[in-house]
This record gives sequence, structure tokens and C-alpha cells, in this order.
Amino acid sequence: NKQRAVLSATIVARDCMTADALATASMVLGEKDALSMVEQLPNTEAFLILSAPDGEYRRVMSSGFEAFLAE
Repeated sequence: NKQRAVLSATIVARDCMTADALATASMVLGEKDALSMVEQLPNTEAFLILSAPDGEYRRVMSSGFEAFLAE
């Protein structure tokens, strides 16, 4: 079920209203469609936490999100 696959969606966008709307959309769309959507938007990045079939968690991010991670 796509809606349960995305457990958390963190979005970096120009303003908080846009980030909130995109995070909500990402929760509904699922991993592939959410990342595809974000990759098409300028100045927008995503970090998703997903449930895995084995009960563990997976993390995925858009191509530019790493710039926001501390070393």
C-alpha cells in the first residue's frame, strides 16, 4: 500500500506552505512518484523514510538533499 510505505517525508522548499503541501503529497504518492515530483521542481529536495517488507526502515533522498546533511 503506497500510503503506508512512506512513513515520513521531509521537504526542503522555498517556503513552508509549499514544503508542507509537498510532504503531504509525498505521503500519498509513494516513493517513486514523490521523488519524481520533487526532482522536477526547482530548489526543492526530499528525504523519505519508508517501511521495508522485513519490518526495517529505508531512507531515500532526492539528488540534491545530501547538501543539507551534516558531516
